[in-house]
Amino acid sequence: MHRNEVMLVGRLSMEPVGRELPSGSLLTQWRLAVRRPDDHPGRQRSDAIECATFDDEVRDMVTGWLVDDVIEVQGALRRRWWRGGSRYEVEVRTARRVARAPDGPADHADHADHADHADHADHADQSDHADHADQNERADQNRRAESEEAKAPERSRKGSRRRPVISLRRSRPAPDAQPDVRGAGAAAASENGHGTSADDVAG
Repeated sequence: MHRNEVMLVGRLSMEPVGRELPSGSLLTQWRLAVRRPDDHPGRQRSDAIECATFDDEVRDMVTGWLVDDVIEVQGALRRRWWRGGSRYEVEVRTARRVARAPDGPADHADHADHADHADHADHADQSDHADHADQNERADQNRRAESEEAKAPERSRKGSRRRPVISLRRSRPAPDAQPDVRGAGAAAASENGHGTSADDVAG
């Protein structure tokens, strides 16, 4: 049984933005910064994860949220294709705000600037990885296409070799030559000495 379920709890790093698709549907997108465990290897400390929804109730709920609010979302992982390529995002079914952003304006601004800087760096790194993966995929497709083009002439040559045609029709025997009756009779008469000469006719 296949399952595609995602639950995230993270900081809202990009305010929700709505856009209308060519189909007429309204898509709302935002971004969450989800912190990695402290013992996770590597320098990257968080993941910037794109979220989106087509649900009107979820859209109305997230519209009033602010950057640095702690959000919990549940949904499914989707890969969406655009003209410039593709990317993965979480299609959200339910969402709720776990905690509000810090109350102090100065504290809020400093925290937001620092968080946005880290979030943009993480997001850029993930975009580079996604672009690299897309380039590898396109390169593999080009190699397969070139291989098929190289094999096409060989298949064409094999298909153009025709087997010799062997006719199973029997040829008709040549008709037997009809003996010249008159010639044969004259020859026989000459051999028997009964041939008619000119003198006999005169006599």
